[in-house]
Order: sequence, then C-alpha cells, then structure tokens
Amino acid sequence: MIDRFSVIGGGCYVAGEARVARSIVWGNTSIHKGSRLQSCIVGARCEVGEGAQILDGAVVGDDCIFGPGARVMPNVYIWPNKVVEKNAVVNMNLKWGVRWKKSLFTEYGISGLVNIEITPEFATKLGAAFATYLGEGANVIVGRDTHLASRMVKRAIVAGLQSAGVNVYNVRVQPVSIIEASITSYGADGGVFISMSQKEANTVCIRLFDSDGIDLDKAHQKKVEDIFFKEALKRIDPGKVGDILYPQEAIESYFERIIRHTNEDILKGRRMTVVLDCGDGCASLTAPFFMRELGFDVVTLNANVGAAVPKREHRPITGAVENLAKTVKALDADLGVVFDEDADQVLFIDDKGELLGGDIATALLAVSQLEQKGRGKVVVPVTTSHAIDEVVKEYGGETVRVKLGFRPIIDTIRKVKGVFGGDESGGYIFPEVYPFRDGLVGAVKLAEFMATRDEPLSELRREVPEFYMLKRSVECPLEHRGALMRSLLEGTQGQVFDTIDGIKIYFDYGWVLIRPSSHDATLDIFSEAKTREQAKELLNRHVREIERILYEIRSSI
Repeated sequence: MIDRFSVIGGGCYVAGEARVARSIVWGNTSIHKGSRLQSCIVGARCEVGEGAQILDGAVVGDDCIFGPGARVMPNVYIWPNKVVEKNAVVNMNLKWGVRWKKSLFTEYGISGLVNIEITPEFATKLGAAFATYLGEGANVIVGRDTHLASRMVKRAIVAGLQSAGVNVYNVRVQPVSIIEASITSYGADGGVFISMSQKEANTVCIRLFDSDGIDLDKAHQKKVEDIFFKEALKRIDPGKVGDILYPQEAIESYFERIIRHTNEDILKGRRMTVVLDCGDGCASLTAPFFMRELGFDVVTLNANVGAAVPKREHRPITGAVENLAKTVKALDADLGVVFDEDADQVLFIDDKGELLGGDIATALLAVSQLEQKGRGKVVVPVTTSHAIDEVVKEYGGETVRVKLGFRPIIDTIRKVKGVFGGDESGGYIFPEVYPFRDGLVGAVKLAEFMATRDEPLSELRREVPEFYMLKRSVECPLEHRGALMRSLLEGTQGQVFDTIDGIKIYFDYGWVLIRPSSHDATLDIFSEAKTREQAKELLNRHVREIERILYEIRSSI
C-alpha cells in the first residue's frame, strides 16, 4: 500500500503487501513483501528486503541493500553503497565501511576497521552496554596490545564502562593471557582486551570475557547485543561513576601458576638455547624474562614496546618466520618461537631452521600431555589435520572435533575433561595451567617435551604422519547461501559426513569441508589427503560443484 503523501520514482517495484507512508523513494528501487517505509527518504537503486523497516526521519543513500527483517531506526542516516544484513538493526549513522551486521560478535570477538567501523563513539557505547550487562559496582580487567589505535579504542571503552558505574582495573599493555588470568586472580566480574588484527590490516579486535576469564558465550553475547542495539544503556549519577585502578601484581601471579605446572629441574638441567621473536608486541614484556628464569639461554628479536617504537604497517605472524629461521640456524639454537602481537598464538622453528607446521605442533603438544596423563581427550576444530587423529590414537587418546572459535574448544575441554586443546593457527590450551589460549605456555610445554624426551625438535616432528591440506574461498552471495548449503547436503546422501561446522565429507583417502565464512560473502573450502594431487582433486571437484549450484540458483531467479 502506498499512501497519497508518498512520492515514488520511475522504475520502482513495490510489492502488494508492502507499506509506504509519507515517504520519498527514488527511481529503480525494489520494496519487497511485508516491508514498511514510514516518513523516510530512500535513494535510487536500493533493495529493501521482505519485512524490512525504514522508520521516521531516516535517510538512505543510493545503491543500498537491506536484508529481510532489517530495521533502520528513526533519524538514522545511511550513506550510499551500504549493505545491512538480514534482521540487523541500524541505530546509528552508517557513513563509513560497507556492511552493517546483524550481530556484533564473530567466533573471534568483535572486529572492524579502526575509525570506520570501530569508532570511539562505537567503543564507548560498547563499553556502556557491557557495563549495563554486568551491573553497577562490577569490576572489569582491561588491557590492550602495543598499538596506539588499540589505546584509543581502549580509552573509549573505559569511558563507557565508567559511565554505567563499573570499576576498571587497567593493566595497560599486557599479553591477553594475563588479562584472562587476572580476572580470576582479582575476583573480577569480567574483562576486555583490545588488539590489532593479525590477519587484516587496520582492523581492531575487541574481546569481552566472563568472570572465568573466558570469552562470553553466545547467550551472554546476545544479552550485550540486545542492550547495544536497543540502546538500553544505564547512566548513573556523577557521584557513582566507576573508578580506575592500576593493579601491580598481575604478572607475578600469572608466572607462579605456570611454574607450578612446569618441570623446572629438567628445563634448567637441559639449558636449551631459544630464539624469541616477540614482534614488538605484548610478549616482549613477559617471554624473555620468564624463559630466562626457567634456565633457557634466550636470544630476543623485536622485543621493544612503547609509543616511540615504529610499528610495521601489518605483520601477520607467518611473516616473521624467514628471519627467525635464519637466526636459529646461525646460532645453532634448539628452538625458535615467534609470538603474535597479543601473545596467545605461537609458531615454532626447529633446530634445523625449518618451520614446524601448526598441525604438527598441535600433534606434538597433544602427545606431550597424553604421555604425562596416560590417556585423555584432545579437542581440536574441524579444520585441523587428521594427522592428529592418528597420533592421538597411537598414544591411547581420543580426538574430539568442534566448531571454529575461542569458545567451542574451551567449552568442550570442560565438558569432556580434555587434557589439551589447540588448532593449526598456533593457539594452544593446557587446562591444568589455564583454560584459555596462551602462547608462552605453549612454548614452555614444547620445550619441556623436548627436554623430557631428550630429542631435538627436528627428530620429534617425524612422529607425525604427513598429510596435505589446501584451502580456497569462493564468492557466494548471502541470499544464496542457504539454498547452496541445502543442495550440497542433499548431494551427500550415501556418503559419510558431519555438520559440526559447515559440511565435512569423508572419503577413503581424505576429506573436504565447505564452511560459510562468518565475516564476508564467501565459502571457505578445505581439502586434505595423503598426497597433494588427491587434495587438489578434492578441492577442485567441490569448487566446480559449488559454481554449478550457484549458476542454477541464479538462473532460477
């Protein structure tokens, strides 16, 4: 229905059950079934999905797309060429960036481009939403990595936390594992950590933790999101604004717990030489000192912090491997370790200067724990190589597979009483030490395993069978994703498959996983087999199948 006070441009499509009242719609815009436009302005060539709402005073630029059930709140301005996802609620102006997501959280926290998607205003509002969720008088541990952009975002979050009456324990620059550990040691109600992304340049990541020092689960994420999107933010009287405190013993208590679960005598007796590349990140403050205390001869690379230290534009953790490998070989060191900037992930170089693949490191660390415990369950995501299944089985253990993300591994370790969890990215969990990923603990435990076996890493790695894994991403519009995955699932009849995270199909010689990306309109396709040719054949075959299905879906519209 279009009322008599509305103006509709040429070439527009308005479904019979749509409602347009007191609005202006420019040309070639489509307004689908059940959508509602109320006292707003919508630009040209826009797509308003089924059940979407654009409310009083909102102004939408040209070439915008609104998914089914999306809602633009009153007096919001949306600049041209924006995409608002299905069921998303836009309650603030959308000028920068391209996409407004229906949820704040991904499996790895909240992320976005600095000063575009994650602005100081956004961060302050997020801090206030988290504080409202926790309640007045709560205590929160807050820390960050070494980047100035992270400091800016952190200060905005702190302001939001204080505005709702929450006290902030500011530990400044520290590894994320110290923030997580400090939550329990100080009896805090939650925590926040801010860091720059290792994978995407100019992207900042924000992680919110519960009182156990673990990333919020989905139920509590939803509560924070509801407060954020509904703007149900608590504001308290000036006399009740939260305080800022600066704890002094966070590092000491963190070290003490690691030492209690480490065989100091065997490490000090072996006196290994280790080369640490701290990436001018948070590990610079902890790793060199702690490993010297454990008896290592330590050589450090890139262990500077502070505003005066020039930051590289973008430093993926794998980018430091070549230089570290040369240094390990030149010094005849036993082990090379490269930390990511927030120190919860590590990669290793063996004594021959060769990179230890993430799957191989995961398998060896699993073996180290199974040898100590006698048996147990090892938790890994669906993308981890099946080489670990063979190794774990050989040592009397059981492999449990879960979805990708911080929380699924941790929750499953708790549920099945696992002895170890990890993934190929270098994030390792030793639950007897801490129930979260910790790069320093991973490095210490690998060195302890080497010392216990009295074998170099170049020999230990031979215990892990060789597999070949490939990955490719294929573009898939969000509106076709459901139909595509249903079609793929129908095609698996008669085959062995699981749907833990996407669709994983098993063959006699390998497997393939098709998994929708959580941050863009693509499908991630993984394949693994015992030969590179078989892995490549599996990958190419399923890429062709996906492209065929997408062609059929588009042709049927």
